[in-house]
Amino acid sequence: MSNDKTSASETKESIAYALEQYRGGNYHEVERVCRELLATEPNRIDVLQVLAAFSWRLEKLKQALNFYKRLAQLEPNNSSYYVSMGRISYIQNSAKECLEFYRKAQSLEPHSSAICFNLGVACAEFGYTTDAISWFERVLEIEPENIGAGWNRAISLLMSGDLKGGFAEYEKYPWQHRREFFKAPDCFPEPIWDGSEVNGKTILLHADEGYGDTIQFIRYAPLVQEAGAEVIFACPQPLLRLFSVVQGIHRLVKEDALPKFQVHAPLLRLPYCLSTTLDTIPREIPYIHFPNLQLQFPDSLPTIPYIPETTKIKVGMVWVSGAREREKRLGLREGNSTRDCPLSYFTRLLAVEGVTLFSLQVGEYSSELDSFRNEERIQNLSPLIEDFADTAALINQLDLVISVDTAVAHLAGAMGKLVWTLLPSFPDWRWSWYPTMRLFRQSSPGDWDGVFAQVLPALRLIGDKN
Repeated sequence: MSNDKTSASETKESIAYALEQYRGGNYHEVERVCRELLATEPNRIDVLQVLAAFSWRLEKLKQALNFYKRLAQLEPNNSSYYVSMGRISYIQNSAKECLEFYRKAQSLEPHSSAICFNLGVACAEFGYTTDAISWFERVLEIEPENIGAGWNRAISLLMSGDLKGGFAEYEKYPWQHRREFFKAPDCFPEPIWDGSEVNGKTILLHADEGYGDTIQFIRYAPLVQEAGAEVIFACPQPLLRLFSVVQGIHRLVKEDALPKFQVHAPLLRLPYCLSTTLDTIPREIPYIHFPNLQLQFPDSLPTIPYIPETTKIKVGMVWVSGAREREKRLGLREGNSTRDCPLSYFTRLLAVEGVTLFSLQVGEYSSELDSFRNEERIQNLSPLIEDFADTAALINQLDLVISVDTAVAHLAGAMGKLVWTLLPSFPDWRWSWYPTMRLFRQSSPGDWDGVFAQVLPALRLIGDKN
């Protein structure tokens, strides 16, 4: 009897020791101790739990998944194991397994808003938009004030093509998600526009999201003007010169120098106010015009510095989204955005005869081109770019723009230029709004190889025509 007690005490001490080593980051010692314990007690729940968490921490996902499967066999009614397996399968891009694990967890805890939310996110990510909407609605039944579920339901409705319902839902939740850009609805004493009569009134439009969204939704300014309003736009500095040519704006003002107005609206509220559907999206392209752009360049429009004689196709490229730089600056995320594509994929385009790449990438990531300084078919245009007007002037001289999901793609589309936008497997809902844009979408998360397997032959066709 005393031997049993001694053995149990030693086991507890071993587990305590393993956990102490785990917290201290001594993972090799954790694994050694736990595997010794499993050798004598292969079904020890606490040991398997430590090993599963430890394996996940070290990104040994297959090993972690196997430990959680063993735990689920031993405790089949413990939903947390299925949630963990669902998350691991999500990271591994295993849609079928991910959804099976989450559904099993949900069957064990049908009133868990967290599990239903995970199901909604996974369904949205893997392209099951209708199911995603249903799961987000289930979250809201359980937890009506769940902002994340409401927000994601709005995005899923927009993805499904239900713009009217999506924008209405979007209006309930967006302010908590706009961390850096402009104003909340109650930031002005003047009322926010609800779509009612504005004839004879002065309305202030302002940016409420990123530069790409601002470029996309400024197309609504002429419609607000047609409703009889005097339109003032509080313009972010990098867009001031560019928007000097946009129709429907009576006055451009800086964000810190606002005149008097009677009503205001963030740009992304306009589709809601004007009851936009798929059939009524404003599609007057271009709405940013060249060569009539009245810009105050020091001497003349920027020109591309050097074009090799063999060039038949001038291709602009952007491989890192503005969201990545912004979120890094705000400390919101580390690592790559799912939107971003490694520069090495773009260099594959040089395999197409006659192609020269002109980088429109700005910010710190343009320095990735430093290793290509001796490659005359890759030209870095970032020294010429101070604002979006400069970018537009350069785009106007190119044959094609190939870009990840970022503001430059919106700009090229707004100009009516040929633009190919490279999208992750779960893309944004905005990209069907540009007639001259072609979309290349990943078939599964992270599959840039598949994307460029489509881009390369498409680019060769352009080369053959030239």
